[in-house]
Amino acid sequence: TNKTDTVGMLGLEQSLNNVLTGKDGKFSYESDIWGYLLPNGDQKIQPAQNGKDVYLTIDKKIQTFLEDSMNKVDEEYKPK
Repeated sequence: TNKTDTVGMLGLEQSLNNVLTGKDGKFSYESDIWGYLLPNGDQKIQPAQNGKDVYLTIDKKIQTFLEDSMNKVDEEYKPK
């Protein structure tokens, strides 16, 4: 099995890791000694499930204040 785990190490990703992490899918089947599927053999497919999305927002007044402040900095100092 090749499995790559991405785990939130700090902050929100760490605290919400169980919400953000999906579930692996599974596929099991009956096969012959060479690994070929048996006709009419038992097969079970469990699809993978994506993790949930998390949307982060800040207060509209704070965002407007910060955007206005950054626009003033841009106009005054002309950063490249």
